[in-house]
Amino acid sequence: MSNRCVREPSVVSACATTRTCAQGTSSSASRAWRRPGPDRPPRAQQPLTDVPREFTRAQRLSARALRVFATMTYSELRDPRLSGVQFTHVAFSPDLSVCRVWYLPGSADGETTAASLKVASGYMRKRLGESFRLRRQPELRFVLDESVARGEALEGLIEDAVRRDRAARK
Repeated sequence: MSNRCVREPSVVSACATTRTCAQGTSSSASRAWRRPGPDRPPRAQQPLTDVPREFTRAQRLSARALRVFATMTYSELRDPRLSGVQFTHVAFSPDLSVCRVWYLPGSADGETTAASLKVASGYMRKRLGESFRLRRQPELRFVLDESVARGEALEGLIEDAVRRDRAARK
C-alpha cells in the first residue's frame, strides 16, 4: 500500500500538518508543503517583476531600468552637472543590445548634460548590468527629450488661437 494520501487536495494539506490522514495512512509531509495551495500560485506563475507578463521582456526591463537610472542619479552619481537630470523614458532594442534613455537636462544646458552623461555612461552601464541578469551589458544611448518643449510650443499655439477666437467674437 502506498504512503501517499489519495484524498482531495484540501485533505492533503490537512494531512501535511497532522502527518496522518483520515484513512490512517501517513502522508508525505515533505512533498505536501511544497505544493501550491488555493491562495498561492505555483512558483512558475509568480511574476518576476511588477510589470505584467503581457509585455515583452524589453518592455519589462525598460520599466525597471527607468527606476534604476532615477535612483542612480539622486543617490550614486556625484557629478554636479547631472544634478536635476530627469529620465523620462527608457527603451531597449528587441535583442537587448542597445538601451536608449531619454532625459531632460537639469540645471545645466543640454550639451553639458549630454557630455556628462557620456562620461558617466560607463558606470551607469555597469550598474545596469548588475541590476539585471543579461548576457551582455547594453550599449547606452542618451537622447535629449524634446517632447516637453514641443508640448509647451503646442500649448502656446492653442492659447494664441483661443485668444484670437475670443477677440474675433467681441
